[in-house]
Amino acid sequence: MVYKILQIILGLAFLIFGVLTLNAKQEVLDQVSQHYGRPIWLHYTIGTLEIIASIGLLLGLKINPSFSLISATILGLICLDSFIMHLMHKEYLISLPSLILFIIASILLFKMYNK
Repeated sequence: MVYKILQIILGLAFLIFGVLTLNAKQEVLDQVSQHYGRPIWLHYTIGTLEIIASIGLLLGLKINPSFSLISATILGLICLDSFIMHLMHKEYLISLPSLILFIIASILLFKMYNK
């Protein structure tokens, strides 16, 4: 039961993050490009993956359990990338949500993989 709640929390969080990422204003896109040195296409790719993976987590167990496993892996990697990127720029407080979501994704991966 706890794992289902974590799965729903992770799925909803990334559905929201994905929508926000894809609807980013030009100022945010400029910051991603200038401050973090990332191309704009990567921003949109990550937003799309966040939405697809979140749907996989939210519906995965009803459709196919492997959807959930793949989705948790994708989201875990996105969290890890975000965490490392913020640490590299000495943005320690901003990196905490990524770390927390990475831990949740890791717990889900461990549980799903060991079924």
